[in-house]
Amino acid sequence: MVYLDSSNSSQKPLCVINRLNDFYKNEFSNIGRSIHSLAVNATNKFEETRLSVKNFINAKFKEEIIFTKNATEAINLVATTFGQQNIE
Repeated sequence: MVYLDSSNSSQKPLCVINRLNDFYKNEFSNIGRSIHSLAVNATNKFEETRLSVKNFINAKFKEEIIFTKNATEAINLVATTFGQQNIE
């Protein structure tokens, strides 16, 4: 599991602030929920990112890459997924 905390309260480099500003102004959209161009582009970028992470960590399938909103959600997902198999 890799946890990249982009929501922590530390200062961000200016290049990150500028990129996020551009993203929210020009690209922000729901993923996989619509057929308008912003949503299609967002979905494509999401899947490209999943593939990049897969290749970077040498995962077998891109479906092994799961993005969560925070550490608590990630830990609960792992606990539920693997824990259910071991409950008697």
